[in-house]
Amino acid sequence: MTPEMQAELLKRLDALATKVGTTGEHLWTVLVAQARIDAIQYIIGAILVLLAAIVVAYIGTHIWKSADGFNDGKAWGIFLWFAASIGFAAAAALATDSLTPLLNPEYWAFKEILRLVK
Repeated sequence: MTPEMQAELLKRLDALATKVGTTGEHLWTVLVAQARIDAIQYIIGAILVLLAAIVVAYIGTHIWKSADGFNDGKAWGIFLWFAASIGFAAAAALATDSLTPLLNPEYWAFKEILRLVK
């Protein structure tokens, strides 16, 4: 982080801390800890969405295999597989969103400060 960025961060952090009624150092510590909590929430959400997508894909496969013709249920199997693919994409997005707060919580805290002070 450049000295200009550090100065800007400290200025905005102190302004935000004054609004909240605490010190900048305490606020920074809380935000870094919150980054890890947000990462865990994203990971749990990704796991739950992934499990739901697997269940929907399993049901879609079962319907597809048990149907004789397209009008007899294969359309539902295709629809469920389409829904499962959206679930897989959502799980991947949630897992990706968890990387920044997990691997670099200080950067996440910095972005939150900039977002809150604007």
